[in-house]
Amino acid sequence: MKGIMEITGYGFGVDKTAIRVDLANGSGKVYPMRVLNLNDSYIRVGIPGGLAGVYDVQVNLIGVGELLPADKTITTFTYELVLTGLNANTGSYYGGTLLHLTGLNFAPALD
Repeated sequence: MKGIMEITGYGFGVDKTAIRVDLANGSGKVYPMRVLNLNDSYIRVGIPGGLAGVYDVQVNLIGVGELLPADKTITTFTYELVLTGLNANTGSYYGGTLLHLTGLNFAPALD
């Protein structure tokens, strides 16, 4: 788990197994999030690792469908690629230099 997201609204219910929260982008990539806490007006979910990009936050009530937000501008989440280090010890004149990159969000992490 990379972080925590809190969602407020109403009509969520109280059954964690009846709510599904996902991050989805336009290319069809979907990251399910684990519901940690829930009441009728609040959802707390664990954010999984993901590839860099902008994702829509989708809240679905199983058997009913997607719960739509009052304001569409608050329903996106951005994974950012973060470089924390770059190391290139040696290299040749003709290329082939090995680089060691460190950072966050290179690939999805398991929840």
